[in-house]
Amino acid sequence: MMPEASRRSIVNGLLTRTLFHCVVVAIAVMTAATVAWADDPSGETSKPWEFEFGTPIWIPGNYGTLTVRDHVAHVDVSPNDTWNLLTSGNAFAGEGYFGLRYDRVFAFVDALGGYVDESVSEQVPIKAYPQLGKLSIDAKAKLKDVLVDVGVGYRLGEWTLPERRRPLTLDLYVGARYYWFLTRLRASLGVTKAGIRQAADVSNTVDWTDPLVGVRWQVPLLDCVSANFRGDIGGFNAGSELSWNIVGDVRYWIGASILSTHPYVALGYRALGFTRSSDPHNELDMQFRGPFGTAGFVF
Repeated sequence: MMPEASRRSIVNGLLTRTLFHCVVVAIAVMTAATVAWADDPSGETSKPWEFEFGTPIWIPGNYGTLTVRDHVAHVDVSPNDTWNLLTSGNAFAGEGYFGLRYDRVFAFVDALGGYVDESVSEQVPIKAYPQLGKLSIDAKAKLKDVLVDVGVGYRLGEWTLPERRRPLTLDLYVGARYYWFLTRLRASLGVTKAGIRQAADVSNTVDWTDPLVGVRWQVPLLDCVSANFRGDIGGFNAGSELSWNIVGDVRYWIGASILSTHPYVALGYRALGFTRSSDPHNELDMQFRGPFGTAGFVF
């Protein structure tokens, strides 16, 4: 089996190259010949203003290492583990997305926050010295996080597809991602019959902001179904050495228009990772990846 650190390094490299190529292609399209700007199939020009609001529910797995004041913790929590923690009250997550567009210029905010509280308690027999009883181990790791993406961008083009009400769109954006993390590691070790107990409790709070550049697009598969993608790379040693983010979903547009809005539901997958080692006593090398569902509307 390949070590988890090696797998993360390979994934980081592949994702970085892929996102870099996407950004290069988008810039090339922007600087190439005049982009086709699509009109609504009805013959009317699309509305200059557009607003979007969504409430994603992301169930990410957490993978990586945390170094808190020279104490290292390895995190390996799958999306299924996160779901079990959520349903047992040992985790929480919330997210909101808001975007607006005027003609070709747009902006968006994507904010999420939550915590994961994982613990283990074991009693192991001391076979060599049974008179001492058992070795009692208690450990708990808590991770609280807030991530906020802010982006502004430009719609490079819209292309009308045959028999499709919605156009294919391609956007380029720049922005920043704000991170806030609180990490706490608590552990105790004792020998039951000897009355020996040792404990450690360390915590740390860190926050920073990464610049980022990315692309996004929407492809209409059917009149009521579209495939959506957003990806970016950032860090550049401003906060993290490297950060990356990929969001992809398939969106179903509900036929009924409610108060001039167009509601939708979507299922997708998001992966986000970063490496921050500027402070050797408080290092973070983390990936968050897992499925999400969302409901929202555009008006």
